[in-house]
Amino acid sequence: MSSALVNEAVRRDFFICLGIWLSLEMLVFGVLPLVGLAPLGSDFILLLTASLVLGIVGAVLLSFGVWMGLKSRAAGDRLLRFFVRLLGQLTSWLGLLGIAFPLLVMSIGIFTNVFSILIR
Repeated sequence: MSSALVNEAVRRDFFICLGIWLSLEMLVFGVLPLVGLAPLGSDFILLLTASLVLGIVGAVLLSFGVWMGLKSRAAGDRLLRFFVRLLGQLTSWLGLLGIAFPLLVMSIGIFTNVFSILIR
């Protein structure tokens, strides 16, 4: 695979991940508190900062995992190709965890509100 195609695939995946993460950020930290489904707590700034860092790092890790997967095709040794591809997949999954962090925050906030209403 040519270097230009690899760079284009990595760049495309990076910007797609950033777009998904940014839409989740706006939903979780913008829309849901305005609607009242996820009230702003004392740890709002901490969660927002953690989400900003994890989202950007997650997008970088995911695109790096894609790059490793595409570059593993050029590896000559079959065992080396397997381990590079496995490391690329693990890196991509770690990146997805960083990108999906706002979903975790949203889920915890909504379920905490629902259970507090049910317990009353």
